[in-house]
Amino acid sequence: MLNEKVRTGINGLDELLGGGIPKGSTVLITGEAGTGKTTLAVQYIVNGIKMFNEKGLIVVAGEDVETLQKFMLQFGWDLRQFEKEGKLVLIDLTSVKIGIPADVRFTEFQLTTTDIKQLISTIYRAVKQNNIKRVVIDSVPNLVTETSSVEDLRTALLMLCTLLGRIGCTTLITTEIPEGAEKLSTYGMEEFVASGIIKLMFKKEGNRWIRKIQVRKMRGTKHKLEEHVFEIGKEGIKISNK
Repeated sequence: MLNEKVRTGINGLDELLGGGIPKGSTVLITGEAGTGKTTLAVQYIVNGIKMFNEKGLIVVAGEDVETLQKFMLQFGWDLRQFEKEGKLVLIDLTSVKIGIPADVRFTEFQLTTTDIKQLISTIYRAVKQNNIKRVVIDSVPNLVTETSSVEDLRTALLMLCTLLGRIGCTTLITTEIPEGAEKLSTYGMEEFVASGIIKLMFKKEGNRWIRKIQVRKMRGTKHKLEEHVFEIGKEGIKISNK
């Protein structure tokens, strides 16, 4: 696993990463609302399935699973079909929070509580049993409950990412930067759990707003530090090399 890279398959991103994400790493995808964090994370999973024959797992904590599935169809990514083919496991944390049945294929990995320890155990079991190589947790702020603290969450994330890294799983976790805030994450701790940070931004140039991406940190690879323009089109995210 030493120096082995996991390619995202996202147009232009692997070039910024010096060939890909170091295998076993945890990468924080951060940015303000609407910058494309979920799209990038799901594209990483979909590309793993379609381009590299690697199974994926997504913890859906920020929205309803059905809403996510419908949204991703605009890019031609049929998450339901990937589930049916056994290539994708969806863990629906949102349904647990609001008390409705989960509409997922792998019901044996569906949670009964929002307890973070149960989530860690379930993710680890799903990864081991299905030979999953790519994991996405979307998003970190939605993992916090009334009975858990930010410190509890930090400890749990560190434990989870360490476990996944040891079995060769490469993980993306998303978090949100409050608009106008001068920090990299919601709680100010997520970036210290991750071995890499990719920041998505809105920038105003003249009379128009554009999206930009920057690899702020990535241990184990020589990456570019410059901000690059990216677009979200009908096939997902595409990054300019200029």
